[in-house]
Amino acid sequence: MEFGFQKLDSSECVFVEGNGSQKGVLMVCINDLITMSLINETVDKKKGLLGHKFQVEDLRNLQYYLEIKLKRRGDQMVLNHGAY
Repeated sequence: MEFGFQKLDSSECVFVEGNGSQKGVLMVCINDLITMSLINETVDKKKGLLGHKFQVEDLRNLQYYLEIKLKRRGDQMVLNHGAY
């Protein structure tokens, strides 16, 4: 995929790029793109690259998406699909 992301074998809509704390995650759902990383500069860099090809609106820190709670905890990104 363009921009250096590789599709996960387990999902048609989740792509990863990099490794360790530099790892970036891109989730695609219909017309929404979500970029995640432990380092804000990684997100900003990918957002800039995507913005050259697509119309991008930055909604900043995402907390919930499709009933999934997203949270940074230290050096981890936690996704929880439990009840709100």
